[in-house]
Amino acid sequence: MNKAIADIDLIRSAYQQPLQWKPGDKYDYSNLGYYILGEVITRASGMPWSEFIQRRVFTPVTLNDPGHPQ
Repeated sequence: MNKAIADIDLIRSAYQQPLQWKPGDKYDYSNLGYYILGEVITRASGMPWSEFIQRRVFTPVTLNDPGHPQ
């Protein structure tokens, strides 16, 4: 059974993990990176990242209105 975990707790759980390579030597996709980005957005904007994305990305370009002509 999977248990829900707060995003910040997931981020903190990675603190003890060793790096896979030296910073700057290589890059790779990271799910954890998106959790960190969400936490940065939440702290900087003062609102949950999902609300921030809706207000600042989807609403301005009317992606929330499927009947809106392109």
